[in-house]
Amino acid sequence: MSRTKPLPKTELGRLIRATRESLGLTLTAFAKQLGVTHPNICHWEAGRVRPPMLKALNMGALAQGELRKEWVEMLRARLRSESLRAFMAEVAE
Repeated sequence: MSRTKPLPKTELGRLIRATRESLGLTLTAFAKQLGVTHPNICHWEAGRVRPPMLKALNMGALAQGELRKEWVEMLRARLRSESLRAFMAEVAE
């Protein structure tokens, strides 16, 4: 198991955009599928903010092929880097 660091926000944004585009979805359609707003997706893709863990898990589940592999690695790294308490607080939301 590799010990990678979490992706920088800009790399995570690239992964989010690649996932959305691979699904053939507009920003609005992708936002609707994830239960968020269009601006949320814009902020995530631009790397201004990271999506909540549950939304990241949802995006990873939508990804296919090589993109899914990237999501798995990113999510593993993110889980390792965050404290269990922070993760549990996010799950409770």
